[in-house]
Amino acid sequence: MALTGIWLGKNEYLVSDGGRSESIFIMGTADEMADPVNLQELEHFARERVVEGWQKEEPKPHTRDQRQQLAGTLEEINKAHRYWAENNHSRYWGGV
Repeated sequence: MALTGIWLGKNEYLVSDGGRSESIFIMGTADEMADPVNLQELEHFARERVVEGWQKEEPKPHTRDQRQQLAGTLEEINKAHRYWAENNHSRYWGGV
């Protein structure tokens, strides 16, 4: 996972890994936000916190409709594999 970060404003930092992103609001005084060393530490801290949050996320369960749709799709795939094994070509072979 290659994390990147970009400042969106004075106090908002966006952390992204390409597929997902999260914005972090960082509070600090004007002097703290002007110090480049402190900003690097804040950026590193923000990236760590975002990654920890992403690792704790649990996948959302599929709804009943999604499971039924997936079951139909998997059955079609299995039918295609069985057809290929029996006929040595795909179900949609034109025979040209």
